[in-house]
Amino acid sequence: MGSDMERSQFFLNNASNSQQISDWVFKDIKFDYSRVSYDRKQELVEGAPNLAFYNRAVLSMKMARQSNPNLKFWATLKSDYDGYGTTNNLPDWIYTGGGHNGGSYEPSKLNIQKYARFLADYLKYMSDNDVAISVMSVVKEWSQVVSATNEVAVIQEIKRLLTTSDYAGVPEPEFSGPSTWGTKQAISILNSYKNQNALGLFKGISTHSYDNATEATWTTLINNANELGLSVWHTETGLGTGPTYGVELDMDFPIGRMSSRAMFYRSGMEGELFFEPWSRGIGRETRAIYFANKGEGERMRAYYIMKMFGNHAPAGAHYIPTQKTGLANVETMAFRDGNKLILWVMNSNEAEHLDTTLNINGEELGDATIERVAWFEGTSAEGEQMSLTKMTETSAETEINAKSVVAYVITFPEPQIAGDINNDGEINRGDITAFMAVYGLRSSDEGYLPAADFDNDGVISRLDYGQLYAIYRQQ
Repeated sequence: MGSDMERSQFFLNNASNSQQISDWVFKDIKFDYSRVSYDRKQELVEGAPNLAFYNRAVLSMKMARQSNPNLKFWATLKSDYDGYGTTNNLPDWIYTGGGHNGGSYEPSKLNIQKYARFLADYLKYMSDNDVAISVMSVVKEWSQVVSATNEVAVIQEIKRLLTTSDYAGVPEPEFSGPSTWGTKQAISILNSYKNQNALGLFKGISTHSYDNATEATWTTLINNANELGLSVWHTETGLGTGPTYGVELDMDFPIGRMSSRAMFYRSGMEGELFFEPWSRGIGRETRAIYFANKGEGERMRAYYIMKMFGNHAPAGAHYIPTQKTGLANVETMAFRDGNKLILWVMNSNEAEHLDTTLNINGEELGDATIERVAWFEGTSAEGEQMSLTKMTETSAETEINAKSVVAYVITFPEPQIAGDINNDGEINRGDITAFMAVYGLRSSDEGYLPAADFDNDGVISRLDYGQLYAIYRQQ
């Protein structure tokens, strides 16, 4: 889970409260990663590097690291040059082919050795400036040139270079497959990795899904990746952006983005990076945090939704299937993280749903608290907040506002003693018996008992039994 400053890494210090903005994103939200970018301007002329070009980006990265000392940086290619014009995405001495300037793309005209050296130089500069890169994708979207075959060759050459004296002390990053423009591209690239016997080079693959892929396509991608031992991320999600000069966007934007997010996670997506959480100082450019050039950043509605999501679906949380009955044009998703469960409800209807019942499957509410935060037209950026009371031991009554995004955070009491499965205040054979009664259940099954799911992966398994038995043996 993380955010993205691929394009905005140079502009955080354009705000008058830049460190505060960094804190809002990287301290107040449980983000693990931030995406950054390497750029052709690093060395436009071969042999004349200008690595100081990155100094403003390094300053932003150091602000982010000050906000969160454990933050990891994920570097990708800045590929906007070809996307929004006719300029080569790479220096002309690295890629000598066409496509960006007319004609066809020519992946054979990518110089593997020169590109690998260019990227190794970037890794060294960031390491030397105490903002080492943890994950690298050697291409973003531009797979017409940096094909899967070229990608594998470039990574292999980077790994070789990092063993040489020129790059002594530079940590080798993990490598992720490209942030593909479309989801179907990612499926094709996965097949190429497999055919090249190159799966061991990658921790996973990511996509931007700008092809508006269906849920079936997403499921195919994720199933294929998982079968190959790889994870899938979306590295350019968001909550809606637009040229509104700091005016809140229509509710259709967050409703649509959160509804798509529900589909991604239902398909098995591992995680995501939120697109550009702050502005680039361009007056018309509204983001989750908005500021005009040299102005003070302010948090918009999208920020508070992002914060709620990021803090309740961090690394370690697991997706929980949901079911809905009689709620037309409504999307839902839920996550469990320890003793907290969060349910998201997105209503695209012009009408509200009154007297809606929330049923919790397989777990009694007991002394749990239920907090509701709703965003709809007319609410503040922070949303409308209220507490719910349970209706029965497994349900609560609520209403879902028209055209809204609603989050329900259910906090169950923390178990008093780890391993006290039957909650009798002691750890004994009774807990072993109680564990075996729910062994094999998943979080979506009736009777699932979170206290028995020690590793919080949504399945009560042999691994959980091992932890329980170790605790039992110590008594």
